[in-house]
Amino acid sequence: MCLSKKELILFFYKEVDEEKLAYYKRHLESCKKCLMRFKEIEKFLLSLKKEKIALSEEEKEELIRNVLSKIEVSSERIKIFDRIREKFIFLARLSLAGVAVFLCIFFFWQAKKSQDKEFSILETEMILSSKELDEITVFDEEDLENEVLFFASFPY
Repeated sequence: MCLSKKELILFFYKEVDEEKLAYYKRHLESCKKCLMRFKEIEKFLLSLKKEKIALSEEEKEELIRNVLSKIEVSSERIKIFDRIREKFIFLARLSLAGVAVFLCIFFFWQAKKSQDKEFSILETEMILSSKELDEITVFDEEDLENEVLFFASFPY
């Protein structure tokens, strides 16, 4: 069975394990059709290789300056984005702190409001009780003494 283009390209770049390299090599030695296809692929891939460019020292220095200036511009952009991100994080934390303070104040206010309501109910009951005490008759006093004695007999 003949090798596929993919297998021939992998063989060219030696991107397979030693066992497959040996198998591909043996196959190419025995199969003229695959050897011809490999030579075509090899010729094409070798034509893609870049030639070395000869640059003078001045051209190299200019190229290095250009690359470094682009790196500096890029790093400045990164710094700007970092500063924006830091400000955003600060504002988010500040907002969360504000919400937390608001919720604490709200819950304490609600608790105080509830306490005031309970106190006003107790105050009303006390006023009503004091009015009832003023209206107690001699007969009611005996009943109250009996009730007090009755409740006092219970162990707490």
